[in-house]
Amino acid sequence: MTILAALCLLLYPSLTLQGPLHSFVSAPEPDRSFRRVSSGEGVAEFRLVSQKWKDRLWSHSLVVVSPKKLVHTDTVLLVITGDRVDRSDQPLARALAEASGMRVAMLFDVPNQPLWGMREDEIIAHTFAQYMGTGDASWPLLMPMAKSAAAAMDALSGRISGEASLDPQPKKFVVTGASKRGWTTWLVGALGDPRVIGLAPAVFDFLDFPSQLKRQLELWGGYSEMIGDYTELGLQQALETDRGKELQRAVDPVHALASIRVPILALTGANDRYWATELRGSIGIGSLARRPSRSLPTQATALATGKGRLRRSARLPTRRRGRARCLK
Repeated sequence: MTILAALCLLLYPSLTLQGPLHSFVSAPEPDRSFRRVSSGEGVAEFRLVSQKWKDRLWSHSLVVVSPKKLVHTDTVLLVITGDRVDRSDQPLARALAEASGMRVAMLFDVPNQPLWGMREDEIIAHTFAQYMGTGDASWPLLMPMAKSAAAAMDALSGRISGEASLDPQPKKFVVTGASKRGWTTWLVGALGDPRVIGLAPAVFDFLDFPSQLKRQLELWGGYSEMIGDYTELGLQQALETDRGKELQRAVDPVHALASIRVPILALTGANDRYWATELRGSIGIGSLARRPSRSLPTQATALATGKGRLRRSARLPTRRRGRARCLK
């Protein structure tokens, strides 16, 4: 390694994040497929196989809702979400579409679960432990989660089937998701995909793992019970090892902030017991204090399910001539 290359790694830690993430997401997927399942008035449903991960095909429902008046013809709001619950998902997608004038694509089943009898944080903690034991960079669950979102953008813009699934064909995406999908949203931004013009990560305020964990000990004398799946496996202590630091560089979005060049609107719940929310302004790398954020007086679970109501003033960010503006 040259002296210049070594200096780049020291001065720009975001580069070390992009390495394993880019390699994983850009790897070919021969099993990838995409097909239309049904169409109705203002709604189209597709089936996407995004990848094969750990000998399992990841299959997703992808539902696209169009507003009555399509204003932003080349832009889609991609909502990364988990299990499908039509009674709440469809109304949320419809409300977002009508408020933004964009088509809204709901990408479900991120991650595919249960896996090995586990769900959500338990799976993530398990895959982190597998990475710590093997050094295999494909193990962290956030890798296939981010790849699912990239596959959805490929599918909607015609890169999988060869034909655009939507008319007019989308060229740009605003990406959002909540909780683990909010975490995924940050990592999608770290990919540097030119199609992504804005991010709205929700219910994930755990950037800068070491600072967050230290502050929890200071405030509460222990780690939040909400991250018990990680505590049970001793992952907080493991992060202090060399391999643990590599894991942080791979999945902690703080290392990508300096390289994310699109507008970000971070959405959080003020009563979230996962993390110490006052750390937002103290993060040093690409300080979040300079980025728009909105904290709602609600529990994070309500915000994640759409029950925490956003006023119309919480508009979606995008970029125009190098400046941030909002899509009304």
